[in-house]
Amino acid sequence: MNKIYFYFSLFILICCQNKDSVVEIEKELILNEYSVFIENNDDLIVTPNIIINNKNLFIYDVGTENLVEINNEKKIVNKFLRRGRGPGEVEFVSNIIFADGHIYVVDYSQLLINKYLRDGTFVDSFNYGEIIGPPSTPPVPITSSMVIANEIDNKPYIDLKGNVFLPTFYSLQNVDRDNLYTVFNWNGNELSRLGSPPVGSTFRFANLEYVNEVSKNEIPSFYKSNTFILNDLSDSSEVFVIYTSLPMIEKYNTNGDKIWDVQLKNSDIDSYLRNYFERMKRIKNTGDRYKLEIYSSGISNELGELFLAMPSYPLTIHHYSKKGKFIKSFKLESDSLKLQPIFDIDFEKNLIFVATETGEILNFHLE
Repeated sequence: MNKIYFYFSLFILICCQNKDSVVEIEKELILNEYSVFIENNDDLIVTPNIIINNKNLFIYDVGTENLVEINNEKKIVNKFLRRGRGPGEVEFVSNIIFADGHIYVVDYSQLLINKYLRDGTFVDSFNYGEIIGPPSTPPVPITSSMVIANEIDNKPYIDLKGNVFLPTFYSLQNVDRDNLYTVFNWNGNELSRLGSPPVGSTFRFANLEYVNEVSKNEIPSFYKSNTFILNDLSDSSEVFVIYTSLPMIEKYNTNGDKIWDVQLKNSDIDSYLRNYFERMKRIKNTGDRYKLEIYSSGISNELGELFLAMPSYPLTIHHYSKKGKFIKSFKLESDSLKLQPIFDIDFEKNLIFVATETGEILNFHLE
């Protein structure tokens, strides 16, 4: 049984309307005991890039370019996907979504979303390149020896009904910047549009503007519209829009109606932003700047709660309620092994599966 150490930190929220001070308690759970589910010498996977828990554990392996299904006995029960440009083949997988009884694989290189049965049988493809054109930036190359999380912000997504969400902040030839996403059915018919770029957003990087904003500890305008979508597993008609740098969460139905939004504030976010601004101010060569990304991945559960991972050490996962209220922070520590924000959670067994930088898969108990 894992030991969980409890720490509490206080932060003050000032209510501007009545000037009363409200003291909130942040709950932080340190998880530092774990077991190794897959070792890098097990010959099961080489370079885990995506982890999905769906009865069995599905791992996309960049090293072999296969989606590998592994059961509880650590046996491979299925393996599919292969590199190529033929039907059902992929070149650069940016995301994998389980929805409406199918597996959807987003190929950011071929501008396709491939649809498969759960056993890996290829069904057909959605060519989103025909709708929004090529990306404004090419995918970041990942080699077979690099265990890093994919960049999933401003990328296509699939909801639980199999509808396709295409981002506005994607293609230089797309001039409609009034919405963040356009929703299509699988036949390519537009269903709705949702989200609005935050005030002050820009879609082309300007160095002088960036330097000026960072000098004033302001979120760079170029990053303000960076978002990724997560399905609400408790309601197939609703999705979460996660802003990766503001930070903020919005909730929409698939008709494009906003249900709620919440600004996020906690000590981890405050610390991350403070360190980011301090480091960027010291950088003289702007080519060395790095992306402002508070959250780099996340999941939801069947209660509609969110679990969002920060690209930090130790790996930090924030737990939010269905309405975006901060519940607790998990800090995962693993001796000398650095954990990547590549994870999923088995909520029935209370296990967090997470990849290390050297390719192992560890599991941490939530209780």
